[in-house]
Amino acid sequence: MSPLRSLRTLTEPAPAAAPIAPFPMNAASRVLLVAAFITYAVTGNLEKGGGPWPWIGVAVLLAAQAGIQCAFFLARNDPARLMRTWSVVLPVDVIVLNIGAAADGASLSVLSVVSIATLYTSSAMFRPPYVLSLGALAAVLLTLAHGLTDVPHGTASLWTIVLTAAVVLGVGFFSANRGVAEQALRARLIEAQEREHRHAEALAAALASARANEARFEAFAANAPALLLLFSDAGVPVYVNRAAGPLTGLDGSAILDVVATGLSPEDREATSSAVTRALQGEVVQLEFRAPAVAGSRRMAAVFFPVGPGAGAIMTDVTNQRELAARLERAREMERLGTLAGGVAHDFNNLLTAVLGNIYLAAAEIPAGAPAHDLLAEARRAAERGAGLVRQLLAYSHFEFDSVEDVDLSRLIEQTMAVASANLGAAIETRVEGPAAAATVSGSFGALQQVLLNLVENARDAMPTGGRLTVRYSRVLIDNNHTAADIDVCPGAFHAISVSDTGTGIADADLAHIFEPFYTTKPVGRGTGLGLPSALGILRAHGGWMDVETQEGSGSTFRVLLPVLQPGQERAAA
Repeated sequence: MSPLRSLRTLTEPAPAAAPIAPFPMNAASRVLLVAAFITYAVTGNLEKGGGPWPWIGVAVLLAAQAGIQCAFFLARNDPARLMRTWSVVLPVDVIVLNIGAAADGASLSVLSVVSIATLYTSSAMFRPPYVLSLGALAAVLLTLAHGLTDVPHGTASLWTIVLTAAVVLGVGFFSANRGVAEQALRARLIEAQEREHRHAEALAAALASARANEARFEAFAANAPALLLLFSDAGVPVYVNRAAGPLTGLDGSAILDVVATGLSPEDREATSSAVTRALQGEVVQLEFRAPAVAGSRRMAAVFFPVGPGAGAIMTDVTNQRELAARLERAREMERLGTLAGGVAHDFNNLLTAVLGNIYLAAAEIPAGAPAHDLLAEARRAAERGAGLVRQLLAYSHFEFDSVEDVDLSRLIEQTMAVASANLGAAIETRVEGPAAAATVSGSFGALQQVLLNLVENARDAMPTGGRLTVRYSRVLIDNNHTAADIDVCPGAFHAISVSDTGTGIADADLAHIFEPFYTTKPVGRGTGLGLPSALGILRAHGGWMDVETQEGSGSTFRVLLPVLQPGQERAAA
């Protein structure tokens, strides 16, 4: 190792040590020291009768202190440079002070005591090797300074030797203990830093995991086709996912307000109870109605505990519940149709026998006889019964007598021609037929029966007059429509709508208008088989019927028949 590098190693600062500030306290003490020494030198020189040595000590001390103050001033703002300055200043202090002590000629100069204090100052900034080296230098200089003045012939006194040994041993003991303490402190500091580093790494990993979980939750919540809500420990809704907006048509704050206060009293009580039970650790399933932009919606919700609060997942099941209700009604209608079909077949056989015997009896009785008129009345009643049987059979299972291409323009024109005689002058009619050729495959007579039934119902709904509109259009039904109606198939359809400005249909009656024998007309005015048989006929043609109505404003019944595509099979007989 080179001498320069050895010197740099020797003057390395102690761990976590900082240089002592040279200003203002250190500088002030040095000025006072110089002033005191000048005073001491002058008074001592006067007492001893004069001599050059005290003034030589004063000059050396003044020059050294001036240089030291300049060095400190230049290094005051650089801790590393200031530490290097201290490493030079401390041995200079020891040398200069002992020169002053020798020049003083006293056996135990105050400057010697100050040089001992310098050793302790060094131990606050530097490692033990530097402190011991400085102590050895001070010991040698103390021995020389006091030995030269204490005893003749240049021999050091016993007190000087004892003092020197005590100084060296004391500083060495202090520095060694300080070094041991520093090593222990350094080991504890390193251990604490490593522990803090491990804790910081664990905290960073936990924070990264929490952020990843939060990002996953946000991605899930933003794209989930459901409403995700969080409730505080007080049961107040505080969070709703972004996907809830497009699903409900409301913004986040509006959804929270609806859940908190916008439900009906019954549903609000049910949801509040579900949240309370979830806060207590239960999982609760609930269905309730909630207002939305598109009207009231049926919501299915699961409430569950989440930390100190609760959470809920809500899905809109309005379409599913309506579809299930439609399916159940369709099954009921199918069972009723099967029953009605069986009864109609048996009743038709009975009516056939009754009508046959009436015809035979009428042939045997003279035309003017009273019994002949009775038989005619019985025949008319039996024929009306046969008509009801045909309607029942059409509802349960319509059978084509023959299949033909039906021109819808001709169908609308001839149907209105037949119906116009019974409409009356108080009803204004408007007909908008197809602009181009529109043809379906089926039975002209059966389809005409459907339209006649709808026109007659529209007439009955306008007892004081109004406007009747028959309009043709062509529509395209997509999967969104078919999801809400089990009777609907996607594709292109001919649509014939029959609209009136009459009384409309009440909501309570709307769900039952296609049920057999259900009618809102007075007794004797309707059989309740017109719409069911019309629906049966349309289903046999691959179509269906829907209705839009508003009580007090009128109704629109729409007949939909599939557009026959090239190569598609026609309706079978």
